[in-house]
Amino acid sequence: SDIMKKNPLSVSPDTPTLTAIALMRQHQIGALPVVHNGRLIGIITEHDFLDIAAELLEQKLREHA
Repeated sequence: SDIMKKNPLSVSPDTPTLTAIALMRQHQIGALPVVHNGRLIGIITEHDFLDIAAELLEQKLREHA
């Protein structure tokens, strides 16, 4: 019981990216389970958001090159 929570914070596949980021910052956590119909279908991490941001930045830089 020291490690696991009974009702962990989670998001759905439809949760907006900015909402998920805000939840992670607010609760000072580095990852969130992604749950659909009560089943774990994935996990989103800070690293995932950094990858997304880097890809978007690279895309913008290519557009302006």
